[in-house]
Amino acid sequence: MKNIQLVATLSLTMVFCSCSGTLSPELTSLLGNWRSEKIYVNDQLQEEQVNEGVLLGFWLNDEKEQMYYRVFESGDFSLQGDQLTFTPNPDLRILTRRYTLLELSGDRLVLQVSGTRKELGWNLDGTSPEEVVVVREEYRREEM
Repeated sequence: MKNIQLVATLSLTMVFCSCSGTLSPELTSLLGNWRSEKIYVNDQLQEEQVNEGVLLGFWLNDEKEQMYYRVFESGDFSLQGDQLTFTPNPDLRILTRRYTLLELSGDRLVLQVSGTRKELGWNLDGTSPEEVVVVREEYRREEM
């Protein structure tokens, strides 16, 4: 596991060095690994939804395409202003989701998305399938 982390760290370092002059400060701040800390649904903390193993990672591949991974999902992402869009790989059959970036600092990331359970593709206990919910996810930067 440490070898994988070392390789990932070196790869990200090479990406940062090779294109440091072409990235926006916001995008540069977003790149790396983030660990989920809290998830709120309609302002109610969802303690059972937070899992120590939930990671969200952002990186650039060799073609400088913006890529992400999240649990069992991966694909492309785009950041425009405060809008962060996740476009999963087509073979996953997961809908594109658009988040609002509420906070992005050195070690803290807060995202918010709203929609119905069907639109989000999530099974949220205590909500009806057509009820619009607001989900806020809080992350801390993962140290490598």
